[in-house]
Amino acid sequence: MGTLTENFGNLSDFLLEEHKRSKGRLSEADLVLSRLLKPFLPSALRCGSGTVTDLKDRQVGPLDLVATIDSFPPFSEGAAATFMADGVVFGLQVRNWAESDLSQFGEMARQINKLERKKKGPIPCLAVSFDPLPLPELSQFLHSQAGQSVDGILCLGHHIILRN
Repeated sequence: MGTLTENFGNLSDFLLEEHKRSKGRLSEADLVLSRLLKPFLPSALRCGSGTVTDLKDRQVGPLDLVATIDSFPPFSEGAAATFMADGVVFGLQVRNWAESDLSQFGEMARQINKLERKKKGPIPCLAVSFDPLPLPELSQFLHSQAGQSVDGILCLGHHIILRN
């Protein structure tokens, strides 16, 4: 078994190759879910896409992937699903990012963290990119006001993970 860095590089290469091979049949979010997350997530979690809401009916989203515990199923299925904030384990956006997209996601993550939950702690919000992003801009974004609510960025094109 190689180092963690080598294993992550291999995983990144695998996902990038799967993305090329799928030729648009699978979305990037579907690839991240089926090839990266599902093998490691506990069976008590379900994943979908949609918005996150709290008891005060404040909604934020849509998110590409929302992981929630089974005892808090979404209100509906499909792309328009609504997930209760109390049951959400994490939220994920998957796309090819531009700096403006990251700022918008940073604002969405900030709004998600404002949702009222009976559980302690904010909902982790993560971004995934298949294309390489400029490392100085990523680091600068995570240290900026807009990036403070984003918990991490997985950049498959660079084989890197950045955390706040």
